[in-house]
Amino acid sequence: MISRESIEQFLVTNGVAPSAPDEEIKSLLLKANWHKDQVDTAITVLRENAKHEQRTAVVKKVFSTDEKMNPEMVSELLGITMDVSHVASGSNKRAYQPSLTVGTMLSIVLISVGAASILLLMLMYHLEIGLFHQTNAFYKYK
Repeated sequence: MISRESIEQFLVTNGVAPSAPDEEIKSLLLKANWHKDQVDTAITVLRENAKHEQRTAVVKKVFSTDEKMNPEMVSELLGITMDVSHVASGSNKRAYQPSLTVGTMLSIVLISVGAASILLLMLMYHLEIGLFHQTNAFYKYK
């Protein structure tokens, strides 16, 4: 990538001020056998402002590190102001509440045992085994 300092040094060496018009800089770079895409890139790099460079540095920092972002960095990236004082203070944290209480667990166990018992009795009746076998005295008097 072309750095701003190298472009400015090249222009000063050839007697052109970095604040010269774009056409004059383009003609000098084309005379020096620069490619047209490189000339356009050099003009863009030369004309970009310091705020954009700072923003680019912040973006590089965000994507290359694992550290937390402060509110100023987020505001700079998004271009908005944000108030995170209530989040940072921790006032919105709730106390841990277990989702399953003893009563809930007991009702789940009772319903499961009841459903399993009913299904077992229905299966025994269908297959005529256990309580519903033909040799069972309970079944004969029915």
